[in-house]
Amino acid sequence: SLRTGPSTSLRTGPSTSLRTGPSTSLRTGEEGKGSTFWFTAIFEKQPERRETEIVIPEDIRTQHILVVDDNATNRLVVKEQLRSWGCRFDEASSGAEALDKLRQAVAKENPFDIAIIDMQMPEMNGDTLGRNIKEDPDLMSVSMVMLASVGERGEAARIKEVGFAAYLTKPVKQSQLYDCLTTVADMQRVGKERPSAPIVTGHSISEDQKRNIRILVAEDNVVNQKVALHILENLGYRADAVANGHEAIEALETMAYDLVLMDVQMPEMDGFEATKEIRKKEMSLVTGHSSLVGEKANDESEAPRVPIVAMTAYAMKGDRERCLEAGMDDYTTKPIDSEELLEKIRTWTEQGKEASDIATGGNEKDDPKDKKEDAVPVNLDKALERALGDKEFLENMLEQFTTTLPGQIEALRTALEQGNGETLQQEAHDLKGSAANLSIDEMAAAAFELEQMGREGNLEAGGKVLGELETEVARFEAYVKEIDWSLVE
Repeated sequence: SLRTGPSTSLRTGPSTSLRTGPSTSLRTGEEGKGSTFWFTAIFEKQPERRETEIVIPEDIRTQHILVVDDNATNRLVVKEQLRSWGCRFDEASSGAEALDKLRQAVAKENPFDIAIIDMQMPEMNGDTLGRNIKEDPDLMSVSMVMLASVGERGEAARIKEVGFAAYLTKPVKQSQLYDCLTTVADMQRVGKERPSAPIVTGHSISEDQKRNIRILVAEDNVVNQKVALHILENLGYRADAVANGHEAIEALETMAYDLVLMDVQMPEMDGFEATKEIRKKEMSLVTGHSSLVGEKANDESEAPRVPIVAMTAYAMKGDRERCLEAGMDDYTTKPIDSEELLEKIRTWTEQGKEASDIATGGNEKDDPKDKKEDAVPVNLDKALERALGDKEFLENMLEQFTTTLPGQIEALRTALEQGNGETLQQEAHDLKGSAANLSIDEMAAAAFELEQMGREGNLEAGGKVLGELETEVARFEAYVKEIDWSLVE
């Protein structure tokens, strides 16, 4: 079928959808001769840092692994993990015993593929053992993973020179060790374990995991969208943005996202309604599947549930309950704090995580009107921190925000004159979110007050507050013109 409109959708099969621009052409063929389709599509070139090599990890069950540690408890912990993964393994309590077992395995034509070596051992430490392994022609093909109790600056580079493929600090998480071993095994398979190859560390494993995570941001405010995407990109995650709940639902139907950051107040469909609809669709998939295989579909844990974290500005009492009722998993307050956001992402994208309730306490913030007046309209330190130190990005965002202010102020004035509380609430909410994200605190406070008035339907003092807001806008505009960005640190 061919669906026409501003953006034409061409469905070519049961699950294939091709969206094209106005240059789509459909030539209807004769029966038995088929049809011809053609279209023109323009795509933006992606930044090089987003182009990641996709590698299928080697199954570590095929690996023969030697665990070397003088501490019996440490050996037991690693061995139990290897056993749970189905690996073939042996152990050694010293460097000398390790060399002996490595050589015996070669003689029996059953060599070890990987040696997990503790750094601190008596008589022969892990560093020395590694050098002995790499100097022996019969053993030099063994990939080595170093485990150290304390990580020191520059230690990974030195260990790499010895010939180690990976360097992890203890205590090592089970998931981290697994990812390390699969990476090292894959380096062996494709021949990447060479002097020029980067050493595998806990940090590199974490960064690789991030690149495999895709996040959807549902936010109608353009400034907030860009700030969120900028933060996520600099944290190492891939992210897309949509402007309302309807678009969020459509995006989830076409892409498997690992996490959704959902603004609660959006036009057309807000975050609460969108979340309820997403949960219904997830359950319907389970119900449909179960009916096909003759199973009961009353277990919500079987649903392909995508974690949804609400984004709400100045969280008020009762927001937690509303989020839970709608089916959200957690919430974070706006303006976005990069450290808090990173913690939320880690919590809800870890493999095998247990579902938890929305955190209580610490997230609800005071009204911005209670904050002390700043000496300047923009807290550049906070704004630059939120922009992760990118001055050019912050400068562009402030300039873009400046161009939108006249229209926003006029919309607020019109809403007050018409006594339209709903419009006042929405327009003030939008302005408040942008100002707060850019750390223009006093402007955000005045906009918040107007938003509350609109929500409560009490507009009597609206003119006075709008005057205060206009004063803050004037202060902001004058201040931005005078910023010397070369002096901003």
